[in-house]
Amino acid sequence: MKKIMLSLLGAATLAISSNAMALDTTVPYTAFISNGQYPVPAGTLFFEFNADLPALACQYVAEWAGTAFLPLSGQIWVDEAKTHGNFSCLQNSLYPVPSFLTLDGITPSYGLDVFQQFRQIAVLMVGESLNHDNEGLIQFAGAVPIVYGFDFHP
Repeated sequence: MKKIMLSLLGAATLAISSNAMALDTTVPYTAFISNGQYPVPAGTLFFEFNADLPALACQYVAEWAGTAFLPLSGQIWVDEAKTHGNFSCLQNSLYPVPSFLTLDGITPSYGLDVFQQFRQIAVLMVGESLNHDNEGLIQFAGAVPIVYGFDFHP
């Protein structure tokens, strides 16, 4: 399990753009999950600023609303890493900073898989880009630890 986590962290670090922007909470994001060549729409994410964790991260909570017939939604808690010299969450949202999102690691997070099924999220690592296209990896909790491509954009 430790090797998988280190591999995922390395992949997320490589996915980070050198001129990334902080998470924009004023727009809804369309989520996509891919297990191969074609990304599948997996609902909409609505982010809200939650807390400024001193010298560590800006914490956000998001409602992950489904698009299927049943009105399912999950809630994810993510931390946006602060970089050296960018300690203000407000400043991070106004200027380009290298950043990435991970689960907060404390609060259980839930989302929707490619079949719009409500599932607990085990791992989420996303790099943010200048045009607010966010790409990374997601792994749902369960018996089969499959890692999917994950991206969301306005």
